[in-house]
Amino acid sequence: MGSCRECIVTNKVVELKEVVFGKKYLRIFCAPVSNGSDPIGYVFLAEDITEAKVMERSRDEFFAVASHELRTPLTAIRGNTEMIFDLYADKIVDKDMKEMLSDINLSSVRLIDMVNDFLEVSRLEQGRFEMKPVAFDLTEVVAKVMRDLQGVAAGNSVTLSFTPPSASLPKAFADRNRAEQIIVNLVAMP
Repeated sequence: MGSCRECIVTNKVVELKEVVFGKKYLRIFCAPVSNGSDPIGYVFLAEDITEAKVMERSRDEFFAVASHELRTPLTAIRGNTEMIFDLYADKIVDKDMKEMLSDINLSSVRLIDMVNDFLEVSRLEQGRFEMKPVAFDLTEVVAKVMRDLQGVAAGNSVTLSFTPPSASLPKAFADRNRAEQIIVNLVAMP
């Protein structure tokens, strides 16, 4: 009722995007009706959006479950390729074999990052997104991103370079992982 009073006072449409009514979700609009410039009443419209909310929740749950299920085998692939490099690097003499193993490892890391992004979007949409601010050296983060993207850049015939500042910067206080994501997005690899 307060929203409908507001629409008369402001002479503007008021929308309530999600109202719980029993077991239903409604979207409600109150639109003023006027005779010239003075509002004389309002039109009240309620739209049942329950099915859309159920589908949205199902989609979110699917992404969360699928992401968790994908992460496990991808982590195993990454771990095994890293172990092969750690234990057998000197025994792998074939350059093509080393390159294939490197591609497998890099691709698994990128896929794990994508899965993590899906999980973060799911958390964000569910209102469970957390920021973990810490003090860190931004120069180290930029250098790490540049190292991580060197293989992708070389594969795309792109040269990446980073010249650290001559004087040390003050520590950044933010979520280190989000800062790293932002820098990766700024580099904008194809």
